[in-house]
Amino acid sequence: MKVGDIVYFKEIHSALYTSGKYYFNPGVRYKIEVISSIDFQDGIVTGHIRNLEDNKLHFFGNEILSLLITQSEWRKRQIDKIFD
Repeated sequence: MKVGDIVYFKEIHSALYTSGKYYFNPGVRYKIEVISSIDFQDGIVTGHIRNLEDNKLHFFGNEILSLLITQSEWRKRQIDKIFD
């Protein structure tokens, strides 16, 4: 995935902020805004994604990357649900 990609969460994910809990929901479009650091030796990637519904910007790290799918993968999942 790269900056500018539209991504979706595979499942509900929550993040704890000082202001409370925030839920990342499947079906909501997020845009990768910034990839701020990549450490190939340690495998660490950080950056920011934007919720395109509420326009909020969120920090992400490695733990979120495994929960994301691309827009085309999301569409395929929705089509597969119709035919199951």
